[in-house]
Amino acid sequence: MFLNHFDKNRFGINLWADLDRIQEELSSRIMKGNGVNHYGSYPSVNLYQNEEEVLVTAFLPGIDTSDFEMSVVENRFLLKGNPKKEPKEGVSLIREELLGSEFMRSFELPFKINSDRVTANLKNGVLSVKLPKADEEKAKKINVKSE
Repeated sequence: MFLNHFDKNRFGINLWADLDRIQEELSSRIMKGNGVNHYGSYPSVNLYQNEEEVLVTAFLPGIDTSDFEMSVVENRFLLKGNPKKEPKEGVSLIREELLGSEFMRSFELPFKINSDRVTANLKNGVLSVKLPKADEEKAKKINVKSE
């Protein structure tokens, strides 16, 4: 087989074993404990905009409202949380990829938000947030009088 030719180089080093070892070392740095570190791209979030507000949809399956918090400062929206893990008795964890670690998402929006009018709803693991534009950010219609 063609690949067998490259199993060992002229120094007797098994390249495939070395590549596996390097991949394992890098994976262990990327992983948090036994699972994936979701710090940065979790949860999945969609942002939509209309003339009045930004609509945020975040997918948070299995998370209770007490497990996360949101904040708005001027034009930045922050979503962070640390879900509670339910211990499983009689089993040991081999790998964990389901949510169970701390997360944080931060989004800079192109306008200021009226934080007094923000609304949020969590239903069936889907978080829906309405971030209304601050009044000074909304386009104002100017009436022109004709003479």
